[in-house]
Amino acid sequence: QKSRGVPSSRRHREGCDQHRPGLQGGRGERTWGVAMRVGHGMEEELPDATSSLLERGRAAGMESHHYHSVAPHIDPDGTLAHHEPSDMDHMQDLGYVAHAPKHLRTTKQRWIALIVCCSACALASGPVGAWPTLEPLFIECGLFAGPNQNSNLNSVYGLATACSLAGSLPAGFLYDRIGGQKCALYGALFTSVGLLLMAAACFYPAQMSWAMFFGYPLAQFAGQINTYGMFAFIWLLPSHQNLVASCAGGVQSLSDMLALVAVASASKGLFIGSFLAIVSALSILAGLTCYLVVPTKATMMEFAAVSLGEEAAEAMALTSESQDKGGGGGGGG
Repeated sequence: QKSRGVPSSRRHREGCDQHRPGLQGGRGERTWGVAMRVGHGMEEELPDATSSLLERGRAAGMESHHYHSVAPHIDPDGTLAHHEPSDMDHMQDLGYVAHAPKHLRTTKQRWIALIVCCSACALASGPVGAWPTLEPLFIECGLFAGPNQNSNLNSVYGLATACSLAGSLPAGFLYDRIGGQKCALYGALFTSVGLLLMAAACFYPAQMSWAMFFGYPLAQFAGQINTYGMFAFIWLLPSHQNLVASCAGGVQSLSDMLALVAVASASKGLFIGSFLAIVSALSILAGLTCYLVVPTKATMMEFAAVSLGEEAAEAMALTSESQDKGGGGGGGG
């Protein structure tokens, strides 16, 4: 049925738009489109990639029915039922994911969680990247004392650098398998072990200098895995994905600044071994903090499904509108 060359389906959408104060032309209008489609079991209309992602979300223990929380109720006369403004604000604050953890429901909360994660990862990575700054402190404590001291120190640094570079592949594999939350936790715990081995080598250089060959590369590699926890926020802040991705490199540079703290502490009488032991304890605390604030793999996939579904729904809406206009022109002729 058509009236004045405009299909009834289009008139219905326009009627709904008039009853959506504050959502016209903005992100909320596009979100309403994806809620209408996915919330009523019409995800088969979405592109294959988005449908596949939705299926993966269900396999991780999620249901696509969370879209019902933002799907409108249509009265029998074809008009949109009234929603209280507080309900609308709640829908938008949820970021279109009704089952998001409480600390990740609003955009502001996600930014706070990311900042907390970055601060924790800076501690968990430790000052191990700034080897030239720490090397004089290691020499002062008698590490590898003897004619081969410089050679051994250079070998430790070279081994750790190789582990850090080659570790990118297994680190990415772990991230895909277990998600950013567990990467942040396990990375911090193993970093703590590496820092403890380094501290032991400094406390007992005559007996345990060899521990530096294991502790320093482990701390470097595990610290890299720990920073992968920040990549879990990419789909939670889809408009700032490049900024979120760049935080990993920024955190590693920030962690290297702890080496300056180690030098300043040494000038005040704090032994380098004690400093490394303190940072090791802080790494455990940082790992637990990351575990609490970093989204799980299932939550990240849920956010990704919503974000991709919204873009797909927007493209479908534009295509539908173009077809409606073409059909309307034909009817008028």
